[in-house]
Formats: sequence, structure tokens, C-alpha cells
Amino acid sequence: MNSFVYRILNPEEWVNFKKKKLFSGNHLDKRSGYIHLSSKDQLSKTIDIYFKEKKIVILKIETKKLKKKIVW
Repeated sequence: MNSFVYRILNPEEWVNFKKKKLFSGNHLDKRSGYIHLSSKDQLSKTIDIYFKEKKIVILKIETKKLKKKIVW
């Protein structure tokens, strides 16, 4: 069974990701020291709290393909 995490991007982050094939985090991530991800169960609430009424792109990321360990 594959395990996934999700990253919510704004349209500008999505365009940059497609160009670079890399996402190093946004300002909040860099300030926090980690990239914010959501589980499938957290996704809806995260969208409601931080992205309501905004255009978004949701990345579905297979955890086994990540190079660094996920810390919850």
C-alpha cells in the first residue's frame, strides 16, 4: 500500500514548481524550518482554515519517494 502526503500550493508556487521540478518551500516553510504537508485526513480542514476562497493546486506526494524523513 502506498502512503501519501499532500501539499497545497498557490498558482504562482505551482508554476514555479512545474518550471523547476523542485519545491523548496514558501516563506512560511522557510521561516518554520520545514515544509508544511497534510495527511489526507487533514487536507479539508487545512484548506478551510488557510485557503478558503483562494485558488489552489494540491500535490499528492508518495512518501516513499521523499528523500527526507517526515516528522509529524
